[in-house]
Amino acid sequence: MRLLFYRVPTLFLSCLVVLYHETIAYETCSTDTGNGVCPDGNTCCLMRDGSSGCISSDMGGHNASCCEDGVTGCAVGYNCRQKPYDCVAASTKTMKDPLVRVLPRYRLCKAPEIKTVHGLSLGAARLAYYSSHGPIENINTNASSIDMALIMLHGANRNADDYFCSALTAIGLQTRFSNVLLVAPRFFSEIDTRPDNSFLYWKEDDGQGPWRYG
Repeated sequence: MRLLFYRVPTLFLSCLVVLYHETIAYETCSTDTGNGVCPDGNTCCLMRDGSSGCISSDMGGHNASCCEDGVTGCAVGYNCRQKPYDCVAASTKTMKDPLVRVLPRYRLCKAPEIKTVHGLSLGAARLAYYSSHGPIENINTNASSIDMALIMLHGANRNADDYFCSALTAIGLQTRFSNVLLVAPRFFSEIDTRPDNSFLYWKEDDGQGPWRYG
């Protein structure tokens, strides 16, 4: 996981031209878990404010554990423990390594913005991205009110929606910056489903994700 922080000059935002936005797959949570949305493959949890909270697919698709506090969760194979406040392996037989028998709780995230993937125009093609402030082209007139930009780059699983959701939670826990622009590019592979053929994708010739080479 890589975090890139930038101060935001108005000129930077005014130079970006974004023309389109589309929808892609996401989880629709049940009424019992807030009736909201989560990134694709996530576990939906009911938060204490009645909304839907999400546990990343990296923690175990659809089968992670929602904790009773309505704020946290645990990965598949772990149970929420009150004292101490952590996640404990459900079975020591499957979790033989003592270093992973107890893990910190995962903070639930929520990001209704993941219903839309935007497209940064690069000539005839578009680079997919998620944004906390909608299409970047609409931010031009209000750029001076943004005091920090966070660009979140996903890993080999290409789950930019997961990274975006988790980063939104992290932003909400900090108090230094009052208005943070979060952008999470999504580098599609040739095997991924794209909104349409204008979105850029990278071939997987070496199995390592060539988009990571820069």
